[in-house]
Amino acid sequence: MAATTGFTEVDYDGDGTRRVPVLRPYAINASGDFPLGDDDVLVVTGGGKGITAECALSLAKKSGVALGLLGRSAPEDDEELAENLRRMESAGSASPTHAPMSRRPTR
Repeated sequence: MAATTGFTEVDYDGDGTRRVPVLRPYAINASGDFPLGDDDVLVVTGGGKGITAECALSLAKKSGVALGLLGRSAPEDDEELAENLRRMESAGSASPTHAPMSRRPTR
């Protein structure tokens, strides 16, 4: 978003208030408190495998967040994804929920 020109993401709430999201780094406070906790849910797209899965698992272990994973693969068809979901679940602080997204619609 920050590198685009000629495009702006805009959100209108129920009252018609216009908001433009702004991305910026999140500064961790000086006390070192982690900004996520066990009452938070971290939604991760494409997070079932690879580096994204490892990052999500690490954040869940550190903070206790629940994980919501969105992706195109199904664990019953993908052993790597199934194993990662088992790892996330056995980590104790992570309770992954996998929501498969469909591939492109058929015509």
